[in-house]
Amino acid sequence: MPKKPVAVSLRKPQAPADIDAFVSGASNAPPVRAIAAANGDSQPVVHGEREYREMTLYLPSDVARKLSFYCMDMNCDMNRVVAEAVAKHVTPEAAEARPHTQRMSFDRATLEALIERSRKTLGRFLTQRRWAS
Repeated sequence: MPKKPVAVSLRKPQAPADIDAFVSGASNAPPVRAIAAANGDSQPVVHGEREYREMTLYLPSDVARKLSFYCMDMNCDMNRVVAEAVAKHVTPEAAEARPHTQRMSFDRATLEALIERSRKTLGRFLTQRRWAS
């Protein structure tokens, strides 16, 4: 069976910013875009009167799907919907509505069962310790 020919193509090299500095070795600093990406700084994009910054957002699959369908049905921009939702969430009024301390939600029966189980475990531990001495 004859071997199949492999298609090979070479990539075109990038043009350096300053060829003379590159050849002489004087410019060995990374490009500005690489520095900004490494620091996490992204240049704001100005659109109209507002500045926008690019962010990567990870949503659960079902939420992303619902968001996509909502934007298609309402014929609106996904960026605007997410921005409005986040803006509503981080307003001072929303922060005051949220409790300042996160409490575990136990009903009384569950809490009493946990306390009783802890008492029994502690009692067994103390009994074993007395017999061991």
